[in-house]
Amino acid sequence: MPFKMPSLLKGYQFKLQIGGVNGGVFLQGTKFPGRRTNDITLDIGGTSVKYPGIPVNDTNWSLKCFDDLDMSNRRVFERIMGDTPFFMDKPVFQRKQDLTMFFGNTFDRKLVLYNAYIQNLGDATMDMSNTSPVEYEVTFNFQYWKFVD
Repeated sequence: MPFKMPSLLKGYQFKLQIGGVNGGVFLQGTKFPGRRTNDITLDIGGTSVKYPGIPVNDTNWSLKCFDDLDMSNRRVFERIMGDTPFFMDKPVFQRKQDLTMFFGNTFDRKLVLYNAYIQNLGDATMDMSNTSPVEYEVTFNFQYWKFVD
């Protein structure tokens, strides 16, 4: 039985549309990716003056992934990370790609991670005594991100 996103999860809920996964991958975070501005310091007449520089994005973002017991989403993530099946000569997916995340009450808003790849897959916690989803952390690395209309 496919897993459905719980309706009352706390934190930000995202749906990642990615090839090889029907219906998308459900993720949960505690925040959106960060942004900051680097300072430019100029010495003028013995006084240091700071000006805002170029905006810089945080380049890592960790989210919790919810998966079925068959770990189908995790297998897709592993292929994206560059795991090439023994019977193929190329990875199944391009390692760096633009990833679209849908969010909002009806998943109608989007943000895009540009030149993104999966940097780390955390340990999966499994409880075979019930049908709760398998949970693990996924860390994305990316060049920059922005909200898209």
